[in-house]
Amino acid sequence: MQHKQTYEERVKATRARFIDSLPVRLELISTTLRTEDSSHELESKTRKVHRMLHDIAGNAAMLELVHIEASIRKGLSIAEAADHERTTLSQRDIDQIDSVLGETAKIVTRRQEDN
Repeated sequence: MQHKQTYEERVKATRARFIDSLPVRLELISTTLRTEDSSHELESKTRKVHRMLHDIAGNAAMLELVHIEASIRKGLSIAEAADHERTTLSQRDIDQIDSVLGETAKIVTRRQEDN
């Protein structure tokens, strides 16, 4: 007979999958930060970075991964402000978001090592 997973086991598995997906997602954001904004794209670089950071922050919050959420929200606030003002990300913004990505990557590595 197969063991039916409890709710807690399913949440733990979902958290683990989310954490395992983060290195690739953080790298994608980092790559996006370094690309040129193109006028023919449907979504600006600022909007794309804002959306990707928002997605990670929201999922981290839902999964109660407070350290990851808090770290990402630092970068999210920068991207969100630029997006709302409809401006491009300055080099300072990019550097700060990149720093947040590095900080988050360290948190992710520690979480992966603990599991």
